[in-house]
Amino acid sequence: MTSIDDSSDLRPASASHHNSVCSVTGYKSKVLISKSYEHLKCLGISLPNFSSPKRHPLKTLRNPTLPTTILTIYNSTMTKEYQHRNPGIQWDEVSCALAAFTSYHDMTTKHFLEPRNALLDILKKEDPKAAELMRPFWDQKETSLKKALLSNDQLAQAIVSFSQTFFLSYNLDTDYKTYPIPSSAPSPTDHAVVRSTIRQFWRDWSCEGKTERSACHAPVREDLESHYQDNREQVRILIPGAGLTRLGYDLAVAGFSVDAIDVSYIQLLATNFVLSQKDGKQETSRPDPNLTGEVENGDPDGFTLYPFATQFSSHLQLSDQFAHVKVPDLGPASFLGPPHLDLEADTLTFSAKGLSLSAKDFTKDLNTAQTAGTYDTVATVFFIDTAKNFFDYARTVHHVLKDGGLWINVGPLLWNCYELGPGGRREGDVDTDEDNRSRVESATGGKKGGLDSDVGGDWDPKIELSNEEVLALLVGMGFEVTKQEILKEEAGYIQDPESMLQAKYRLAHWVARKLPKED
Repeated sequence: MTSIDDSSDLRPASASHHNSVCSVTGYKSKVLISKSYEHLKCLGISLPNFSSPKRHPLKTLRNPTLPTTILTIYNSTMTKEYQHRNPGIQWDEVSCALAAFTSYHDMTTKHFLEPRNALLDILKKEDPKAAELMRPFWDQKETSLKKALLSNDQLAQAIVSFSQTFFLSYNLDTDYKTYPIPSSAPSPTDHAVVRSTIRQFWRDWSCEGKTERSACHAPVREDLESHYQDNREQVRILIPGAGLTRLGYDLAVAGFSVDAIDVSYIQLLATNFVLSQKDGKQETSRPDPNLTGEVENGDPDGFTLYPFATQFSSHLQLSDQFAHVKVPDLGPASFLGPPHLDLEADTLTFSAKGLSLSAKDFTKDLNTAQTAGTYDTVATVFFIDTAKNFFDYARTVHHVLKDGGLWINVGPLLWNCYELGPGGRREGDVDTDEDNRSRVESATGGKKGGLDSDVGGDWDPKIELSNEEVLALLVGMGFEVTKQEILKEEAGYIQDPESMLQAKYRLAHWVARKLPKED
C-alpha cells in the first residue's frame, strides 16, 4: 500500500491528467485530490497519522455531498500573511465556471446526442424502412460521437481538477469553501461558452489551428516588430477580450510585457490551465525571439481534442466530423514559467514572466485614473465588433495609451453576431452560433438567453459601423491612422478546414497612433 508522508515525492499531474494524486509546488504545500476518502483506499493509499503534532488536520470541503473531496496535507509552512490575504476573487464566478466545465459531458450529450437518438426512434415509427437503412450509419456516428465527447471531457475535467488544486496551493480553501456550490446553476450561455472554449483550444493551442490564428496574429506581430526593435521588455501591451491568450503568450515569449484581460471566468480558468502546462520535450522546442513565427513544438503528449464533433452539417465524409488533434501544441510553462496567483491584485489575476491575465471589464475597469497613459500599445483582435457602442471602446483605448501609443486592430465587423453571424438564426450548425456568442461573452460579460430562446429577444441594439466610418471616427477621437488595409488572407473562427461550408471573414487591419493633446 502506498503511504503518503512528509517526504513523499508527489508529482504534479502530467498533461494526460486524471492522476488521483498530485502535488502543488511553491509555498511548500502538498495537495491530494481524490473523489472520496474511500476512493483513496481503493487506490491503495494510506493517509498519514494526523495525530502527529507536526501535521496539519485534514481539511475537506464543508459539503460532504460534493463530487470531489479536497484534502490539504502538510500545509504548515504557509504563512499567516497569505492565509488571510483577500485576492479579490469572485468565488461564485469560479464555482459557476467549474460547475459548467464539470457538466460538459452530460450537457453536451443532452443537447447533441439524445435529441438525435429520439429522432431516430420517431423515424422507426413513421418510416421503418428509412430507419433500417439509417441504423448502421447512425450506430457508427453515435459510437464515434460518444468517444469524442469522452475525450473532450478529459480536457474539461482536467481544467476543473487543476483549478481546484491551484487555488488550494495558495491556502485559499477557506475562501473556496464559502462557495462550494454556485449560488445559481450555470446558464445555457455558460454551457455554450464551455463548449466553445473547448473547441477554441483547436484555434489557439493546436498545430492544426495555426493557419487560422496566424491570419490575424501575424499582422499584429509584424506591426510590433517594425515599431519596437529594442527594449521590448519595457513595451507594455494590453490585449482586451484575450480569450485563451495565445497572442499574449507569443508576444510575451518575444520579450514584450503583456497584460491580457477577459471577463469570462470560464476562459480565464482554461487559460491558466493551458499556460501551466510544461513541455515534455523541451530539447526540441525553443521560443523564437524574433517575431517571424510562433513557437513550434512536435510533442505528441497532451489531450486528444475533437473540435468539430458536435458539427453535423457540411461534411464530405464522416471522418471529417471526428477529426482529432493534440492540444496544447507546446508547453507554455516551459518558456515563461507557470503562472502564479497575484495576491496583490484586486481581481482574479494570473501572472507569468512577461504576461498577466486578469478578470477585467475593458470599459469599466480600465477607465480609472490609475490606468491613464499606462500602455504603449493596445492590440484588439476579433474584438471591436463586440462593442455595443464603439465610442466606449475607442475612448478607453485613448485613455490607457501613452501619447504616441499605438492601437493595432485586426478583425471583422460582425456587430450583431447573435443574429447575423455565419449560421445566424441558427441556420446550419449550433457550434458556429455558440462560437460567435462566446466571443461576445468573453469581451463583454453579457449573458443572453440560451440557444433555444427567441432570436429577436437576443438581439442587442448596437451602433453598427462600416470600416470606412470606423476609420473616420478614429480621426475625430484623437487618433492618426497610420496604416489601414483589408487583409488578402481571409480567416474563419474555429472553422473546420474540410467543411463544405467555409465561413470566412475579410479582416480589417489598421494601426492608429494617439495624438498628444494640443496645448
